[in-house]
Amino acid sequence: MGFCVSCLDQLLSLPYTQWNYIRMNIITAFIKCVNKKIGKRHPSLTEDLSQMDLTSNDLFVSFIEMYHKYSAHFDKIGLAGIYLLINKNDNEGSYNPEESSIILDSLQKISQYYTCLELDDFVKVLQKSKECSQVVLIE
Repeated sequence: MGFCVSCLDQLLSLPYTQWNYIRMNIITAFIKCVNKKIGKRHPSLTEDLSQMDLTSNDLFVSFIEMYHKYSAHFDKIGLAGIYLLINKNDNEGSYNPEESSIILDSLQKISQYYTCLELDDFVKVLQKSKECSQVVLIE
């Protein structure tokens, strides 16, 4: 079993451990980006971000809770797509072309902060969805 996303002829299939590594890298990049863009203006946000344990099994739950608390700030700087990405069920569902576009825009905004090359294949699937107005399937 693993994580699989596809759109037309673009496919990404990974073991869950590798997909979770990618998502953890995205969350780490998200935190760096937020700290850089708005952290100094919002001390409570900076404090909450610094208290997130990036090695915890509860990282994804902590991220979603923190996102809900500060969603207006994150949405304002164009990072809503990271929430869409992290909050999606890993074994079934889909991203519509609009969601794919939002995720792509958000990933672009944090790209200087992540070091995960495996993300490129995921981006190709999302780009295919955006270009062809087709749904990304998650299996």
